[in-house]
Amino acid sequence: MKNLKKIIVAASLCAAIGATAIAGTLAYFTDTKEAVNTFTVGDLGIVLDEPNWVEQNALDVVPGRTVAKDPGVTIEAGSVASYVRVVVTMPKVVYDYSNFYHENAEALVLFQNQSEYVTVNEAASDFESDTVKIVLDYGMMSATTEATDLGDIFTDVTFSEKITNADAALIGSDEWDIGITAYATQAEGFEIAGADAAFKAAFPTVFGE
Repeated sequence: MKNLKKIIVAASLCAAIGATAIAGTLAYFTDTKEAVNTFTVGDLGIVLDEPNWVEQNALDVVPGRTVAKDPGVTIEAGSVASYVRVVVTMPKVVYDYSNFYHENAEALVLFQNQSEYVTVNEAASDFESDTVKIVLDYGMMSATTEATDLGDIFTDVTFSEKITNADAALIGSDEWDIGITAYATQAEGFEIAGADAAFKAAFPTVFGE
């Protein structure tokens, strides 16, 4: 009987050891995967240039003189789809003697060849203050792989030979400036709301209400 107990105990120990050995050699079926998503940040760049502007030519202007002023905007290569806007500022008295104001400005200070690609944004412009602000909008520009020249806004300023002394007196003999500022913002997300909403969101201090 004692021998039988020893055999049972020995068998139980063997079973325990065997179970331990099996547990030590079991391998769970496992797998690990990692998804790495790389985002590249889009780019948007514009250049505003006046290649033919010579400041000296704008000093002591007399009727009949043409001064080259050819501001133009270029969208840099690799830019995302965008809206482009240019703001032109000038004294109101100069605006009153420009073809922004007069359909026939031949006898006045003439801003020639306003780009056909630009639309005057009447709602965003300010024609009433002493310094007039004219907002020029381009349509939505597609993403670019190469630099895209949007053309000159205008090519020169001509003081017509028909300007009289009275005209010159109204325009004034003091210095006055024509300012050009170009802005660009992404178009994605504003396809329905449009350019005004995009510029208000991107430049609230300039175009916000």
